[in-house]
Amino acid sequence: MRTFFLIFISFFVIGCGDSDTKKAEDNLPKNNNTVVKKARDPMFNQQWAMDYDKDFYQENSINENAHINPEDSYDRYTGKGVTIAIIDNGFDSEHPELKGRIVKKINLSEKGDSEDISQNKSETHGTNVSGIIGANVDGKGIQGIAPEANLILIKMNTESYMSKSDELLLFKRAVEEGADIITCSWGTGSVSSSFSDSFKTIIEKGRDGKGVIVLFAIGNESENNQNDESAMDSVIAVGGTDKSSFRVPYSNFGSNLFLMSPGGTSDFGITTIDPSGSKGKSSGDYNEYIRKEVADTPFHGTSASTPIVAGAIALLLEKDPSLTSDEVREKLRLSAVKRSENLPYILDRQGSKSQIPQFQGTVPQNYSSNLSLQLENDSYTSKKYPITYQDRKWSLQVSDIIPIGTYQVKIFQEDDVVGTIKNFTIDSSFDDNGYKPSYRNDFYGYGSLDLGGLLNEK
Repeated sequence: MRTFFLIFISFFVIGCGDSDTKKAEDNLPKNNNTVVKKARDPMFNQQWAMDYDKDFYQENSINENAHINPEDSYDRYTGKGVTIAIIDNGFDSEHPELKGRIVKKINLSEKGDSEDISQNKSETHGTNVSGIIGANVDGKGIQGIAPEANLILIKMNTESYMSKSDELLLFKRAVEEGADIITCSWGTGSVSSSFSDSFKTIIEKGRDGKGVIVLFAIGNESENNQNDESAMDSVIAVGGTDKSSFRVPYSNFGSNLFLMSPGGTSDFGITTIDPSGSKGKSSGDYNEYIRKEVADTPFHGTSASTPIVAGAIALLLEKDPSLTSDEVREKLRLSAVKRSENLPYILDRQGSKSQIPQFQGTVPQNYSSNLSLQLENDSYTSKKYPITYQDRKWSLQVSDIIPIGTYQVKIFQEDDVVGTIKNFTIDSSFDDNGYKPSYRNDFYGYGSLDLGGLLNEK
């Protein structure tokens, strides 16, 4: 079992550069002529992932696009009526910032079932995650992205072996208790196809058949993560960015990566709550963005990125509770902001009626690397087709007849895979069922969370 406390690994950062995305202009939400601006808690300026604060950003040399672009989201939505289950290693359920937010406490860390979700000093992870989502707006400390969401806190077994049946029970209980969203900042690194099928069956039944939205942190080992809960097609795998607004080097990557969100670094993390008093790593109630005390390490990693996205989804479901899990995924995908400027993207079409399919994508400005495309499945591997590009765009029609089937489509930069379509179907009867394609690559997924775009449907 591994929770995603950061292990920082230095290596060449493939995705970095200047972003051409829109810039934050000031501290005021847009459309403030029609929406009443609510008060922010006193430490809100430290919560750089949530919004732009001019003074704080300039003082700490933060890229002005590093936040999730909330616009007026926090003045319009609070997550009220939405239930989020957090599965983690224990919680300070008496923390003042969580007062009134917890609707159910479940301890499944041992055989049996109890409400004792308490932690020891080494188990602050779950409390840190819960604060990012649900800290109250109460005139003190921080505030969560969804401060009026209902929280189900589930303590899992991190002390000894957890069987796959025990792991499935975590999700079964969350669904039974009425979770709309389940967020998990951990992974086992061992997932079979039978587990994935059972998991999918459990979550599809939730929300009266609309499906529970499940998120997993993709992990902090700077590796291509292929055999983990975050790799399951039925979950949203979240990677991390830092104050530069680009992918942080520790964040795992690969064909399973769906979305990016701020995760921070060991020297500039995500301010959240800390277990109170002697139970925490700091002497106060908060774990701040920089090291304040010897024992105080800023909370950071994809563990921090994932609850940010969970909170954003809670605001979306407050706005429209009728959305299915697939519709939520589509809205996240289409609203995401493309941050990577040193990597190509591929348009994620899902299939083709033709056996000589065509593909499209983009490349960065002043790009000069060799690109190629290959299709493969268990019974067929195509040659690598060279890609030519012009004016930051590329288009390729393969020159061979590809057998009918479902393939992975891979984009190679020199010899490295940098973009993937996981399931591309070639069949004369193919129907995309109205799927709206968007650009992705393996280091940024579909891009970075854009909360304003998600809720305002731009």
